Amino acid sequence: MILKSETMGYNVRTAQYVPVYQLDTDNAAVAIFDESSNKNHYFENSIFGSVTNVINFHTAYVADHIRYVMEHSPERFNKLLNEGKIIEYLEDVENRAFDAVENQVDKWKEYDKEYQLAKLKGDIIAQAGLENNLISRAKEIIYPTIIYV
Repeated sequence: MILKSETMGYNVRTAQYVPVYQLDTDNAAVAIFDESSNKNHYFENSIFGSVTNVINFHTAYVADHIRYVMEHSPERFNKLLNEGKIIEYLEDVENRAFDAVENQVDKWKEYDKEYQLAKLKGDIIAQAGLENNLISRAKEIIYPTIIYV
């Protein structure tokens, strides 16, 4: 589904007014139209149908959060689109998820006996495996608290 902002900009190339912000909820992408600039770094995009700059969010955090919000509170995205704050909001969701997982893993690595032993021995392979396990555990705990809000 593509949500469109109420704020419109004039597209010189098509001689039509187009939404300034569009959110593709299926692909976790935001399209931005800047009517003051029709420079080469903007391109014709078939999904959004206008000259746009598209920002794609590739993490599961953002994609799952978009699906959750669309089910429970789609008006939240409409408000963010109309205020021009959708990109900042989705980047914040992504950053909070990454930071929370990273902080938790760092705390666990300090006290995890197996990890500390592997580090002491210089066993890089064991360290990597244990760290991957800690990351998975942290995601399992933190994921719902950030995504489903």
